[in-house]
Amino acid sequence: MRYCIYDDVLIIRKKELDGSYYFLQPIGYRIDNLDKILNELKKYKTGEYLIKYAESSFIKDLTTLFPDKYIIKEDKDNFDYIYDTKKLISLSGNSLSKKRNNYNHFIKNNDYKVKLYDKSLIRDCIYIEENWYKKCPKLSFLSNETEAVYDILLNFSVFNFQCMIIYVYNEPCAFSIGEILNKNMALIHIEKADRSIRGLYNFINKCFAETFYKDIPYINREEDLGIENLRKAKLSYNPIYLEPKYLIK
Repeated sequence: MRYCIYDDVLIIRKKELDGSYYFLQPIGYRIDNLDKILNELKKYKTGEYLIKYAESSFIKDLTTLFPDKYIIKEDKDNFDYIYDTKKLISLSGNSLSKKRNNYNHFIKNNDYKVKLYDKSLIRDCIYIEENWYKKCPKLSFLSNETEAVYDILLNFSVFNFQCMIIYVYNEPCAFSIGEILNKNMALIHIEKADRSIRGLYNFINKCFAETFYKDIPYINREEDLGIENLRKAKLSYNPIYLEPKYLIK
């Protein structure tokens, strides 16, 4: 990622796995300088799309100002899943009965400890991440994600993040990292757990939200990347809505 300030607007450029470039929507743009900014960005993009991950408000401005100038497409693989925090904590209702059963199975059948992050636990988080990655299909973006997790852990003091680690029989087996975006929304960035332990994912999901975000109405658990199993897992928690993102060319 690279950034610059152009006409008092923050411009962020990202690099694709194939080496091509695209931009995030300009941050702090004005109606009177948007055309100038977009024309400048066109000189630097090298991929199919000029902008990715655009928000609905930006699309509204774009289509109002330039009704026929840009092709806009929904990016469904990157829609954010938004949940009711109280539901994630309570796991109440018939639709979440399987999650509730898995959670109860975990707490009844395991000797576990919950620890909140401090610097001494970095190695334990990395250990969990490496074990998780070893058991995954070797997809290129997963190695990039693992590298990002290392960056977060090694620079944790820079961020206003929350982190929790779960130990099962004294073995580090799960961790989660999130942050409070504002008074209404928290965001889960990372959630990794040993899939072989029934209910562990359900436990850390519930426990993390209950510990840090019980007073925040909504939790954003990010996108599914078009991965079918991940999509099923996110839908199974009954999101209250999916926040759309758009591709622009």
